[in-house]
Amino acid sequence: MRSHIHIKGVKLWMLCAVMVIGVAITFCTTKITSVEEPSTAVIGETINVKLTVDFTAVINLDPPYLANYVVAILAPKGWKIAENTAITYTSNKGNGKMRLLDPTRLEPTQANNGLTWPQSLKSKFGIGGNLVDDVEWVAFESETQYPFANGDNLQAVVNIQMKVGADNNTTLTRLGYVVCDSKDGILVGVGTTGVAYASYFGGCLTVGGGTTGDVLNFCDPQLASVDPPKAVDNDLLTFKFDSNVQSTLLDGNDDVHLCIDATITDTGSGATHTVQVCDGSEKTKLKKISAGKYGLTIWPQGFFGLTETEVITRMSYYITNNTGAIKVGYQNTAAPFTYKFKCE
Repeated sequence: MRSHIHIKGVKLWMLCAVMVIGVAITFCTTKITSVEEPSTAVIGETINVKLTVDFTAVINLDPPYLANYVVAILAPKGWKIAENTAITYTSNKGNGKMRLLDPTRLEPTQANNGLTWPQSLKSKFGIGGNLVDDVEWVAFESETQYPFANGDNLQAVVNIQMKVGADNNTTLTRLGYVVCDSKDGILVGVGTTGVAYASYFGGCLTVGGGTTGDVLNFCDPQLASVDPPKAVDNDLLTFKFDSNVQSTLLDGNDDVHLCIDATITDTGSGATHTVQVCDGSEKTKLKKISAGKYGLTIWPQGFFGLTETEVITRMSYYITNNTGAIKVGYQNTAAPFTYKFKCE
């Protein structure tokens, strides 16, 4: 159970974990004793996150064990945190900066499987508490290696400065953090001693002030959504409708459809026009996935019959019954759901 302590608007979360470091007989009792992160921010703002780390190593190894500190962060892909994050730390073994860990470098525990650090972190921790797979793991390591010997204790404070909202989207997301070392990575089970990392997943961070009109909500189940959340009109898109999120006028109706307006631009002439597909046919029918959940995958270019010079810039849509007489829109209102095509 998490205990929530509010200090000047910042959420302070307390937790501990057990970490193993080394390739011989190793053990390290590790605590991320606190994580301080904001619950709100504004697009373009640089937020401050502080991790406090404490661990004691028991290492049957001579000479002392050498390793870099590693901090990995889970955040929305559109924030480009590899380019927009600076990390410093202070510790009883020395102070310094962290640099981006080469994303093509193999993570030690998954080197035999050919998994890089980002791939291994995602394989182990997934997308954390987020409901939309448009987030990424980015790892950083200390510029300096540090020796650890039997009984060594490390006490460190990691300060993360992260510029949020590079994609200019209002976003609700849950950040995640993993602390480990560059030698053992996210090792699990050296003998019977446990794991070589500590992990933490935060509460929902709301980053507001976007001007694109899009809201990316990774925290809460959505009545309707499109996967992937960012694409071009030549990608396959899956429209999803989850009637379990809240009661709508379509309750009890399994014959649900898309009613879509696409804004289309001719790249040759520059002319723009709108095409609607809203005929209640098999083409627009969402297939039942499970109780109250429906989905339909389309190829937009074919769905709207585009010519070679036409592109779709945005779509607005409703979930309807087969006649179109009942329409469910954004947040169960009369306003349509919207989707803008974009490529990053």
